[in-house]
Amino acid sequence: MFDLRGRAAGDIRAGDRLSRPRLAKTLEKLRTGGAEAFYKGDIAWAITAAATAAGSRLTLDDLARYRPVQRAPLEAKFLGRRILLMPPPSAGGVILAQALGIVSNHVAAWRRAPDPLSPDYLHLLAEALKHGFADRARFLGDPAFAALPMQHLLDPAYHRELSLRLLPDRVLAHDAYGTPSPRPPLPARDGGTAHVSVVDQAGNAVALTTTVNLEFGAGIVAGETGVVLNDTLDDFTAWPGRPDLFALSGGEANQPAGGKRPLSSMSPTIVLGERGVEMVAGAAGGPRIVSATLQVVLDVLLFDRDAQQAVAAPRIHHQWEPDVLYHEPGLPAATVGALAKKGQRTEMRADVGKANAIVRSRSGLDAAADPRVGGMPAGY
Repeated sequence: MFDLRGRAAGDIRAGDRLSRPRLAKTLEKLRTGGAEAFYKGDIAWAITAAATAAGSRLTLDDLARYRPVQRAPLEAKFLGRRILLMPPPSAGGVILAQALGIVSNHVAAWRRAPDPLSPDYLHLLAEALKHGFADRARFLGDPAFAALPMQHLLDPAYHRELSLRLLPDRVLAHDAYGTPSPRPPLPARDGGTAHVSVVDQAGNAVALTTTVNLEFGAGIVAGETGVVLNDTLDDFTAWPGRPDLFALSGGEANQPAGGKRPLSSMSPTIVLGERGVEMVAGAAGGPRIVSATLQVVLDVLLFDRDAQQAVAAPRIHHQWEPDVLYHEPGLPAATVGALAKKGQRTEMRADVGKANAIVRSRSGLDAAADPRVGGMPAGY
């Protein structure tokens, strides 16, 4: 085991065991002192000192006054299951609820011809995602600071109306997605997000997504604490119409303000059925979190795939702006060509998120880690 300090990235090899002794000391303080040890005292001083040195206005009082907010999850219905989703200020749950609602109006067709890689099905998914991301850009933000039209966005009647707009052989005009309201760079590579899915022997479940946003967050470590500071301020809409590093546009509801929480794409998801928890899933990857989680959930619930098949299957992603359908290399060339004929502007990218999932099978719990990023499931 060795410390990272003074090591060039090229000197680190797969299989090496790395230690972070400074962060370990910080975690020991949190174990004994709880949240107060983080938001006050030496750790808080080191965080504010590092942020101030980088030009931030963060103060000790800001940290001392910070409180986590507990919000009830969103709930969607799909194939007789209850789907628990993350509410705003994450946009992930709203987009997933809309996409599931749209797909639910086409379930009969896909159950007659169950092919999760068919061009017709992937075109439907892309169009559903466009509707969700268009509404995200226009309406979503921190519900403590803006009145969000949640009843409208989650209304099954609205989802039916969106599904009727879909054209099987072509795309819509750009502004015809979602609910219109008055009013392209390549997305960045997310490297600061992680998701964990957990189910215990009593049937309790946790879907937990955490992030510092981009790789190594703001690129700043808080003094001797080992704590990496995040750069999630980029998730705010600094100027309406100007995209963030993930090429996501936003509206006035997501403009920055003191004490305000920015929009995210986190999509931790729990599926409940007659046997209790049937599935726990989530992903990392910026806005591609939403697409990855949606496809893993649908592969299990709609196409009866097991956890590993669902997590490993080739994926697509569309976020309305930029108007590009991203697809992974594993998608067959004939499928990509058929999507292009329907009007989708296709572009290959190395991965669409990094997902993991736990699925309740007839024999017990089936868990899978994403082969795109490594790792493996574990049981205790």
